[in-house]
Amino acid sequence: MWRDDRIVPVLMYHSIGPRRPGWAFAQLSESVASFAGTLDALHSDGFQTVGLSELYDHMAGSRPLDRRSVVITFDDGYLDNWVHAVPLLRKYGMRATVYVTTEFVDDTDKVRPQSRSPGEPVRDCDGFMNWSELAAAQAEGVLDVQSHAMTHTWYFTGPKLVDVHRPRSPDPYPWLAWNARPDRKPFYMNENQQRYVPWGYPVFEHEKALLARRFEPDRNTLDAIVGWVEEQGGAAFFDDAGWRGALAGRFPFLRGAGSVPGRLESGTERCARVLDELRRSRTILEERLDKPVRFFAWPGGGVDPEVVALAREAGYLSWTLSSW
Repeated sequence: MWRDDRIVPVLMYHSIGPRRPGWAFAQLSESVASFAGTLDALHSDGFQTVGLSELYDHMAGSRPLDRRSVVITFDDGYLDNWVHAVPLLRKYGMRATVYVTTEFVDDTDKVRPQSRSPGEPVRDCDGFMNWSELAAAQAEGVLDVQSHAMTHTWYFTGPKLVDVHRPRSPDPYPWLAWNARPDRKPFYMNENQQRYVPWGYPVFEHEKALLARRFEPDRNTLDAIVGWVEEQGGAAFFDDAGWRGALAGRFPFLRGAGSVPGRLESGTERCARVLDELRRSRTILEERLDKPVRFFAWPGGGVDPEVVALAREAGYLSWTLSSW
């Protein structure tokens, strides 16, 4: 097999734990057994993990790396990274990078127990790491904390209706609740947050936060829609198979007859918002963990040339590629 020894492979993970059937992003979970097997195979083949600073220097041509070097990263900062991944990395003498979204960091202080063996059942493993756990993993040298922005959410980008908020499991749009109650974002895996958004709330066309020019629909229009749904029974309104026709009959613009009034963010406003998010996420991580933060992973892989320039302006050395 052909191999270019200049290339260092990067293994990218999110959650390390059991598949959660009620979670909108269940596909992001890698089983503990699979992750342990990968580390064991890397260790047996003589691979050594390196950090992003070493990778950056290698790609810049100033630091040769052994051909059996590998980078391991985690996105988002899930609690199971602390519970399952850190003990396994420690066992094999390996290290990794975790890209953390600051608004998802758990605001509790108690350091929660880690698994003592691969696959050991650990209660209450859903959720995100807190600052104490991030600091402990950073101090140990097992996880290097870098930035994954502040919000990792989605915003409306125009008046085109794509769906309506209604009772479902899993909830396909958990970010509606994140935007409504950002203080509860770290706990969305542990509680049903659909109640934070009124039933009947329109879901318009949307995009990842750093890519979006944000559309803010008229508040009076939204209030009229959700108020009418509440009058029709709230959650029970959606038990009737004809709810779509009833809703469109009452509000014709929901079926394309006219447009929903609202305001679209200007290009200048979007750039200012994104730059602020890039800077603040880095500042928060540096201040809370007393360490430099110079590397960035785009939430959802959403990136374009404008935000690349903004990341450079915000002081990052390098960043991940687009998901596309």
